Amino acid sequence: MTILAIDLGTTTVKVSLFADNMAVIDSAHERVNTVTGAGGLATQDASDWLEIIGRNCAGIRASYPQEMLDVAGIAVTGHMMGCLPVDRAGRPLADHMLHSDTRARSQYDRIEALIGSDNFYYLTGNILSAASVLAKILWFRDNHPDLYNKTACFLNAKDYISGFLTSCFNKTDYSDASHAGLINISTRKYPQELFNELDLDINKMPELHAGTDQIGSLSESAAKFLGINSGIPVMAGSGDGACSAIGSAAGSLGDIYCCMGTTAWIAAVNDKPIFDKHRRSFNIITADGSAVSTYGTTQNCGRSTDFAQRFFAIPNMRDFDELAASAPAGSDNLIFLPYLDGERSPIYDPDTQGVFFGLNKKHGREHGLRSILEGVAFALRHIAEVHRENGIAINRVSLIGGGGRSEIWRQILASTIPAEIIRVDVPSEDATTLGAAIIAGTGAGLFGSIQQGLKYIKEIEATAPEAKWVPVYDRLFEIYSGLYPALRSSHKALAADK
Repeated sequence: MTILAIDLGTTTVKVSLFADNMAVIDSAHERVNTVTGAGGLATQDASDWLEIIGRNCAGIRASYPQEMLDVAGIAVTGHMMGCLPVDRAGRPLADHMLHSDTRARSQYDRIEALIGSDNFYYLTGNILSAASVLAKILWFRDNHPDLYNKTACFLNAKDYISGFLTSCFNKTDYSDASHAGLINISTRKYPQELFNELDLDINKMPELHAGTDQIGSLSESAAKFLGINSGIPVMAGSGDGACSAIGSAAGSLGDIYCCMGTTAWIAAVNDKPIFDKHRRSFNIITADGSAVSTYGTTQNCGRSTDFAQRFFAIPNMRDFDELAASAPAGSDNLIFLPYLDGERSPIYDPDTQGVFFGLNKKHGREHGLRSILEGVAFALRHIAEVHRENGIAINRVSLIGGGGRSEIWRQILASTIPAEIIRVDVPSEDATTLGAAIIAGTGAGLFGSIQQGLKYIKEIEATAPEAKWVPVYDRLFEIYSGLYPALRSSHKALAADK
């Protein structure tokens, strides 16, 4: 038997076919267009997702026709904190608002005034912002009341695709609903009082499920579209944060993992939500609904290296790493704030911007490149410090994501946090879809639990902190931590001219 996993990434849509031992048989991906604009607009057209999925499946089917006919289960994962209004027939009424869409700033202000950021945080386990899904729904109601009235359900990205597969557009899972700030993180139900206070229709919210629950079967029309058999079980699936945790083998209480992709985060699996008194971390229910992971996310990881390649004219990451490794630890006191697209944990400021601090005439490209790797590592240390303040021990961290391929970056990260960094034998590009595949395999009965599916993930390498680098990074982190507070008002002034 095989498993089909679909991943709606922020930049690419991917389809992967897995064997029942969770080995990748084949995969296909394609970039998806994102529309950005004034006021914080960031959207994707849901029809683009479907077109790419169709082409991806056709490509895999051409090479593995029999394996595509042996699919035993399907699960979808995707970017979180989005908002797509659909009508009763499942037709999108607008483009999907991405997590990075911050047009709902005035709606955020209203929620903050009515509910309060602290109350919202301790109710939902998540941080209220202009990107929050409640603010997005309010934005639709305020700016497009006719559209709001026609909306049968507000969905996240993966839930729309699952709806297309099953012809049932009113299902979601606990991970997406919790990170969206739509449910009570403790009771796992929609809080009627919150929706009443905001005068929002709670009936426009999708049904809640564990990610491993079967929410339907592949319809005949969707099967024809994908070129596979109808009737295949479709699971609720989970958001990419929850799926990447599985793909990193972080499936048991106490496990810690780090994902270094376009964004980066450090998460810990706990038996209950962990609340930070300064609201610097957030909580997402795990894919099977059995636990809660506590996250801190930095907004710019891969974005920072992409910027550096362009800014310093570096043709590939191999050259990048070689040059960065030639500079000393600490980059001769050059510090980079990686806030190229605002920042999330622990700062939560969409207006903050990137900074090179300490630049002088002795610095060259190698210092600039290494300081960018170190700056992202400092941002992750910032998150690790918050977790430690809240009683989470961080000594051993599983690492996934494209950034984990860099040996020098792994060594910098291990020495900066500091902690032992563990690489697993999951290619960075497959971690999220592997998580979705294990969810699908669990729901289809291939595994008795997600933990049983994790047996196929092996550790391949451990990177310990470099002893002589640790005090260098300890000293520079103290300086790094003071830069944002000192520059905050200047960032606001620059942002006002955007």
